[in-house]
Amino acid sequence: MTKPKKSPSGDADVLIVSSDYKIVTPLSSPQVLNENSSLYDFTQAVSDKKIRLDSDEILKLQTDQGLYYYTSVPNLGNGRGFMVIFINMTNLYSFEQNLSNTLLLIMLVALIITIAMTYFISTRTSEPVKELSEFAKKIGDGNYEILSKDFNDLEVHDLKTYMNETSQKLMAYDTEQRVFFQNASHELRTPLQIIKSNAEGL
Repeated sequence: MTKPKKSPSGDADVLIVSSDYKIVTPLSSPQVLNENSSLYDFTQAVSDKKIRLDSDEILKLQTDQGLYYYTSVPNLGNGRGFMVIFINMTNLYSFEQNLSNTLLLIMLVALIITIAMTYFISTRTSEPVKELSEFAKKIGDGNYEILSKDFNDLEVHDLKTYMNETSQKLMAYDTEQRVFFQNASHELRTPLQIIKSNAEGL
């Protein structure tokens, strides 16, 4: 016959305690009261008057060896003392602490991954915009060169294509404007020279 497995919180124990904190008898199965047992630890706390007998609420007791939850009710069987029911919650508390630390570690890892992904995505998005901004500034300064770099995003690639076309159109317009002014100045130079000569003769 296999023994039933203990729950993480352990087994509940019962003590009969007199009003002057004397242990009358434990009602649980007989145990060897060694210094490492929860029954020994709790009875020592009872003897040191570290628990309250006048409250029927569930209270908490922290000792050097563990954490206990207990409650006390008047012992109606013999009309004297109190029945103290307690349970060792040390294992459950340790499990809770380990779980909290694990969740905290998971959250930190998730935060680091999120920051890294955010940096990667923002860099991937901002770098093309920065290059196109520099390209637009060069066009504004009259440098009508072509941006030949390819971008992965379709929208950014289309914007680069339109800016290249605009740059070519501006370069053609600027060239035509210069040719026009050169021709106009050449055509005006001869009449102006004649007028100047006649004016000097007069």
